[in-house]
Amino acid sequence: MGVELMGSEIAALVNPGQNTVAGNRTLRSQSKRIFYVPSSNPGRAYRLTLQGLCGHPDVVLVDSVADCDYVICHYQAWDAALRFPGEKLIFVDFQDDPNHVYPVRCLAYFKRSWPRPSADGLEFALERFARPAYMYPTAYAVMDEFIVSEPVERDIAVSCLLRPNQTKRAIILDVLAGLDFAGLPVKIGAVNDSGRNVFDPEYLDVLRRSRIVITAGPDAWEGDSRLWEALSNGPLVLTDRLLTPMAEPLVDGKHLVFYDTEGIGSDRKRLQPMIDALTYYLSRPDEAELIGRAGQPHALTYHRTVNRVDSMLRTVEQVADVGAQG
Repeated sequence: MGVELMGSEIAALVNPGQNTVAGNRTLRSQSKRIFYVPSSNPGRAYRLTLQGLCGHPDVVLVDSVADCDYVICHYQAWDAALRFPGEKLIFVDFQDDPNHVYPVRCLAYFKRSWPRPSADGLEFALERFARPAYMYPTAYAVMDEFIVSEPVERDIAVSCLLRPNQTKRAIILDVLAGLDFAGLPVKIGAVNDSGRNVFDPEYLDVLRRSRIVITAGPDAWEGDSRLWEALSNGPLVLTDRLLTPMAEPLVDGKHLVFYDTEGIGSDRKRLQPMIDALTYYLSRPDEAELIGRAGQPHALTYHRTVNRVDSMLRTVEQVADVGAQG
């Protein structure tokens, strides 16, 4: 593989701080005045929502509850002593535990860890389950800081930059470490010790230089930033399957390749289809590149931070319509 230049169709989408809602699908009503509850200790997830609010063409951030149409409270700004009008409150919960719900009265509650561990007890299996009517799914997204837009040579055949801090990921790393890559340049394991709340340029550079990236979600919940970090940089991405509903979903074999991880703790042979897929695409680099080139613009168009915020506000508009009709 030679130097991969950013095509004009990709470069037009890579404008940190200049997000627009895909297809100019803005809210049908007038601009929304949003009070985003400040956090004394904002993490990456809090900044994700803030980035989407700042990039949305129909959002005006205001400084007080009195001046706003909606209050958005992120879980990283949660304080049990705070009180907001329930008819204005949108709560955003990126907390890992799928069963944890903050005790808030709100217009809409957006939950990131949507599926839960399967009741049948199969290792690493997740399942959807009934949620209260006021709860809706959300997900991590492509943040501007993930995108390495400079031309770069894809000189790493395969990378899997997971850390062995969860059982499923440790198994995948161990299986990959035991494969014979016939001298191909690979990177298996963490790049460095940087924390996940920082945007590590060395880590992102390896993603950008990789032709194939293998990643996986945590053991007992769904959703992390690694999928979106990989997709935003254009390799073929192999990841475990997703159950969280989302608009413009990622399509297996078109935008990325899904594989299964259920039960791999007791039977590692269940990872053989992933190994077979990896072998297939290593032997067919043109096909791998085509999927990577499809997945990247799809993620940059439909799965940016502004798209997540837009989905939340559109949902709230629909909730308000139902309330007005009822």
